[in-house]
Amino acid sequence: MKTKLCIICSVEKPLADYYKHPQMKLGVLNRCKVCHKYEINRLRAENPEKYRARDRARSNTPERRKQLIDKQKRKRAALGPIYDKAHSAFARAIKNGAVIVPDHCSRCLVQCRPQGHHDDYNKPLDVMWLCPICHAARHGELGRLRGSLFNAEDKPTRPPTTKGK
Repeated sequence: MKTKLCIICSVEKPLADYYKHPQMKLGVLNRCKVCHKYEINRLRAENPEKYRARDRARSNTPERRKQLIDKQKRKRAALGPIYDKAHSAFARAIKNGAVIVPDHCSRCLVQCRPQGHHDDYNKPLDVMWLCPICHAARHGELGRLRGSLFNAEDKPTRPPTTKGK
């Protein structure tokens, strides 16, 4: 098995621990995935506006739009017909006036155009009205309750401290 020395943490690791890069000698970057992720997170924290603008521009490309739509379709298919039925019933109730959309978030009480969040799709008209920030936080809470989709190794929070092994 081929290995390579990371230029950041100075640890020799297998090539699988590096991102592919066809223009480099061994076909991988010169820093390991953990160090690379840490560096990207550090740069994003130092200059958030630059990266927000870049991310916004990238998300509006036709390829990204298609990827997002495909991802949403796969998610809906995985959730099954109960998801579609709940959303359809909810949309009809709003259109018919049976459900009135409030002008504030029920969690943080900020004035906004809140989104309806279903905790249980079997109860299509039982929703929490949440601003986008609280809605994302609610999904994060539910993700932690159901088990995170991410591995702890995928989210470095500080630089590796081991040197020269």
